[in-house]
Amino acid sequence: YNEDRSSLVAIFSGKGPCFCAGADLAGEDAEFIAKVDTLYLDIMTLKKPTIAAVHRYCLAQGIGITLSCDIRIAAEGTKFGWPQVKRGLSSISGPAFAVHYLPRNFGYEYLFTGELFGTEEASRFNMINRIVPEDKLMSAAEDMARKIIANAPLAVQAMKEAALMGLEMNLVQRLRVGAMILD
Repeated sequence: YNEDRSSLVAIFSGKGPCFCAGADLAGEDAEFIAKVDTLYLDIMTLKKPTIAAVHRYCLAQGIGITLSCDIRIAAEGTKFGWPQVKRGLSSISGPAFAVHYLPRNFGYEYLFTGELFGTEEASRFNMINRIVPEDKLMSAAEDMARKIIANAPLAVQAMKEAALMGLEMNLVQRLRVGAMILD
């Protein structure tokens, strides 16, 4: 995807009855589990913008994929969460994302209880950019992609690169990275 010059934006979506109900970690081997964190990092560090178009259920690994994307659009009524504790399991994405993307107290609440939360809460937590009717989900994601594609691709990639590099930097360092990439 990074090397494909014809691909300028990626949309992650689910074709089935939900976006993603997560993987069955109890049934997976250590090799699979070790690849899950790499999946999130690979999505986050793609050079081109990513959009998550989520519907109905976005759980466990699904919410990890969603939070790894740059822009997130959710269908009305979508449920989010990390229900693994109800099955006696921990999570890869939950501890990595919940208390960093949600207000910490809510992150802990949802991790510790396994309860799900809806699109209104996800919006309030700034986890999603838009809530749309389910039948408009893909068109909303495609509209967003078209807005991005209408811009200069190298400038969009430079914006993403500077933003990614700056995530762990202070303001002065972020300004210098932005200036360096602008050149």
